[in-house]
Formats: sequence, C-alpha cells, structure tokens
Amino acid sequence: MDGVDSLTGLSVTLGVLVLLGVLAARGYVVQRRQLSSGRKLCVVRLLRDGPGLAATALVSISAVGQWCRVLLALRIQGEHQERSRPLGGEVGMVVGTPYDLTLANRAGDVLVHEAGTLARFAARMGGSSSSWSLLSRERSSWTHHGTVALLEFVPRQAGVHRIALRVDVRAEVQTRWSRSWCEVLEAELSVAEGVEPLSRSARYPHRRVEL
Repeated sequence: MDGVDSLTGLSVTLGVLVLLGVLAARGYVVQRRQLSSGRKLCVVRLLRDGPGLAATALVSISAVGQWCRVLLALRIQGEHQERSRPLGGEVGMVVGTPYDLTLANRAGDVLVHEAGTLARFAARMGGSSSSWSLLSRERSSWTHHGTVALLEFVPRQAGVHRIALRVDVRAEVQTRWSRSWCEVLEAELSVAEGVEPLSRSARYPHRRVEL
C-alpha cells in the first residue's frame, strides 16, 4: 500500500511540475506575441550623452483610444565580487542602471514622467552568466539582452508626441565585503501604436496609463 501511495504522490508531483512548465511556456509565448503587436512608429538608437545614453523621438499617433507602447531593446553586462564575511555583513548588488522617461504632447505639456531602474526588467531578458572562486573570494559575471516594455499608454488625442529617454551607462555599488557593477552596452528605443496590451495576470513591471 505504501508503494502505491508513493507512486501516486510522485505522479501528482510530476503532473504539477509539467503543468507549471506548460503554463510558463504558454505565458512566455503570449507575452512575446503581445510585445511584437501593433504598428511600429519609430526606432531610435540611444547615443552617448555625457555619463548616459539618450534619445528623443517625435511620433505621430493616429490610433486614439488604442494602446501604444514604448519599448527598449538593450544589452547589459555586469559583475559581482564578494568575499567571506561575518553573518549579517552588508553586501550590495546592482543589475540595472537608472533611467528617466518623459512623454509630452506637441505643446510641450508633460503627460507622463517616470524615473526608475532597469533592474526591474532583468528577469524579463535572456542572457548568460559565469562564476568562479579563489580562496575566500567569489566572482560572477553576466550579460542580459532583450526587449522590454517601459510604458503602455492610451493617447487622449491624435497628433505628434515627444518621447525622451535617458539611461545611465554605468551603475556601481561597493561595500566592505562586496563590489558590484553593471553597464549598458547598447540600447534602442521604439514606439508602436495599436498594440495588444500586456496581460495584467503576468504582472509585467511596467507602467500603464490612460492619458
């Protein structure tokens, strides 16, 4: 009887894991389809501007009452170093640099302003990582790349809108026991109208507004 119960429990566990895998894969496919939906209005590469990368796009929006999306395609690399520390020793880690996004109408009135960090989108990008250790020191390096949605909005009226984005090239944090940094290697801004909004159930870490 115990063997039957164990086999049943194993089957249930495997079934749950398979179901979770299928749901995760389906969610990924749906999200990629949603991110690529709509009509692309512009693609602008961010260029070096002092300690940051910046781009400004003027887009003519005609799909009033429909969702529009601001996308950022980027590639980031970083490294984290850590050495043995006592329990509770402070450690800092950074996986994204700060960014500042502004959406304004043709008259210059700011409709949306957002300041955040790209770290919130790290889990939405692909990439690779490696790690090694030497005596009491550990070091890991990583690269993230992909396209993320910074903003979804419904315009109140048609016309030209100005979208300005600035991203810090590098961010670093250092404590007594660790040092961590990340750097944006390249970035590209794009805007699309008439898009399929990202599913609320996915809890995508972007802002969504109706102007």
